[in-house]
Amino acid sequence: MYNLSRINLHYLNGKLYAFKNGVRVLETKDHWIINNYDLEFKLYSEYKNNRFIACETLDVNNRNIIMTDVTNWHFPCIKEERKCEDISLLSPFEEIKDSYPMYKVTEDMIDEQKILNRCKEFNL
Repeated sequence: MYNLSRINLHYLNGKLYAFKNGVRVLETKDHWIINNYDLEFKLYSEYKNNRFIACETLDVNNRNIIMTDVTNWHFPCIKEERKCEDISLLSPFEEIKDSYPMYKVTEDMIDEQKILNRCKEFNL
């Protein structure tokens, strides 16, 4: 089982940001490449703020997990229910991009212009 590591970023008003607090590279064991063999998913659901929320969970504690280099960007606050417009929680990406561990993050994954070009394709 491979855990796909990622970088949390935020795109706001045409600019790219990283979060001031938090880990630069996320290895949270929730984004995988896994064989669909002997897996048991459990449905989780609840009402939160008068909205129905549902997802599936999977117990992976008994599996060998291989952590990868960063393979994707994650924009958690793009979703309406997670909106983040408090600029005090963010750092301009160009100020922190050199703080990513280069043994986990290739230069290609922190190419700001490349990321911004992708963000312009978002349907916001």
